[in-house]
Amino acid sequence: MDKRVIIIGAAVLLIIIGAALFFMLRPGTEPVVEQTGLTEFERIRDNTMILAEDYMQKSDYQRALDLLDGLLIQDASDENVRALREKVLQARKLAEEAAKAEDRQQKEDLVGSIEDLGQSFNNNPQTVTLQQDRGPTENEKQQLAKQLAELEEQKRLAEQRRKDEEARLAALSEAERQKAEKVRSLIADGVRQMDEQKFSEARRNFDEAISLSPREAVAFAQKGESYFLEDKTNQINIREAVEFANKAVDYDNTLWIPHNTLGKIYVETRNWGQAINEFREASRLNPDNVNILYELGKVQYRAGQFNDARMSFEGVVHLDTNNYKALYNLGAVFLKLGKAGSALDSYKKAIAVNPSYDAAHYAAGNLLNQAGKFADAETHLKKAAALQPGNSKYLDALAVVLFKEGKYSDAEKYFNASLKIDPESAESNNNMALAIMKQNRYSEALDFSAKAVQLESSNAVYLYTLGEISSSLGDKTNAAVVYEKAAAVDPAYLLPRINLGKIYDESGEYDKALEHLLKAYKLDPESLEVNNNLGNVYLHTELYEDSIRHYKKAIEKKPNATLIRYNLANAYIETKRQDLAVKTLQELIKVDSKFWDAYYRLGNLMFKDGDEAGASAVFKTLLEKNPNYKNREEIEALIQ
Repeated sequence: MDKRVIIIGAAVLLIIIGAALFFMLRPGTEPVVEQTGLTEFERIRDNTMILAEDYMQKSDYQRALDLLDGLLIQDASDENVRALREKVLQARKLAEEAAKAEDRQQKEDLVGSIEDLGQSFNNNPQTVTLQQDRGPTENEKQQLAKQLAELEEQKRLAEQRRKDEEARLAALSEAERQKAEKVRSLIADGVRQMDEQKFSEARRNFDEAISLSPREAVAFAQKGESYFLEDKTNQINIREAVEFANKAVDYDNTLWIPHNTLGKIYVETRNWGQAINEFREASRLNPDNVNILYELGKVQYRAGQFNDARMSFEGVVHLDTNNYKALYNLGAVFLKLGKAGSALDSYKKAIAVNPSYDAAHYAAGNLLNQAGKFADAETHLKKAAALQPGNSKYLDALAVVLFKEGKYSDAEKYFNASLKIDPESAESNNNMALAIMKQNRYSEALDFSAKAVQLESSNAVYLYTLGEISSSLGDKTNAAVVYEKAAAVDPAYLLPRINLGKIYDESGEYDKALEHLLKAYKLDPESLEVNNNLGNVYLHTELYEDSIRHYKKAIEKKPNATLIRYNLANAYIETKRQDLAVKTLQELIKVDSKFWDAYYRLGNLMFKDGDEAGASAVFKTLLEKNPNYKNREEIEALIQ
């Protein structure tokens, strides 16, 4: 057997026994009661398992696993220990997945830099205005000027510290100078080995440097950094990193490295406040290092300190005008500050520095999409997709813009490319269905829509799309079923209720139609579609006053809505208000001089009111403009 295995096993067993004894004998705990029939090892094993579970509850998974592994070295067949170990592993896995998910979200917030548009046409993303943003306030200008002045002062102080160190070294004796050079050489070798991922070798160099100079802060700092870089998810590594970083600070409070390490550790634990403090101190001590200032800006962003993040990223750009990532992140910050115009300017500056920066093209394209500038959005999104043709997010965003431009076949092409990368994307399947539906290929669209619903059966938007396609195929019954489900899934979703109102109105099920349309009216009493459809149902149920009220509200939203005016006129006729009906029909003809039934209806009204001359003039105009009108013979008989 490998001696290392024996040594490790023995060491782990000693840790187990020591931990168990500590658990049994620590002050304030109840003494362990002698259990009949248990050996000494069994008692230690039981207490060790309790301690391991305690560590697990405190999220110190590695300690728990170390204890349990030690027990399994002694008895690999112990099912209870194995079960607890599996429980710890599962808990660690869930914790890591949760941390990764949160980290991904945070990175998307910053790297993506834009709000999630939900690339679906039915979502109606909030629009933005790209007007020139109001410039910084006097206070903001003063803050920025102060920060930049402090940055320059910090640079001056850092330079002075460097000169002081050079002077100190120059004043050393030859022996001291040689020792100092040896220490510096060992540290430099260790740093190089860290770059090569040789962390154990690096630490041996740092330890040798410390043996020559026991208070060598840089060696302690780099040793702490090595533990962090080696495995930032391992609790033991993190504890070592913190210990050595703090020692480095104790020995030299002008050294930036340990503060940078501590800042990164606090980022890993989501302790944004402490991370900000450490990065800010590291940046103060090393003001020429743009990476520290950049990391500070990222943490400030994640902490919701957007104005501070803006100043940090502007500080990075002040030091490095070609730092396109800082320019890009400035765009993200400006969006959070409600300055869409400045955000777009920042993205464009990032692109100017690095024309191949796909993320900036994507961000600019999405922002232009939200602003309704589809042609410009298309340009940027095509560039992003060309740079990263395997990124389905870029392909989907481009397809959405092409759809909005009415370029349905082009949109279909890019949705198809996206689905080749991710065929199980419910959103892409739904959008593909919409693009094909717009080209009147309803049967093809049905397949994609059905798959979207199959993948996400509780998505009201996808159900609505399926209802639209079913209706277009003439299957009103299935359309109603799907719309009902969409309304049940999302009671605040207006569109399925509007379409249910139409379907039930057409089938004479007026109670059902009113049920959905009145709910829709509560959600949006100003909706053109809701008021028009309510007007229709009330007209068909001979509730003319209600019909008139809703038609008038609909016309307020859309004054050129000819059919609504025509129906309003019919409602006036049914309530014996001929003068209002005449006026409404005359207004309709002004809006649409080819709405032939309006002439016919108006002429008949005038005849009934005894205005034969006026009626004849209206009928003659109708027949002159449309000689083939369907009721020509009837009209000619009236005006002879």
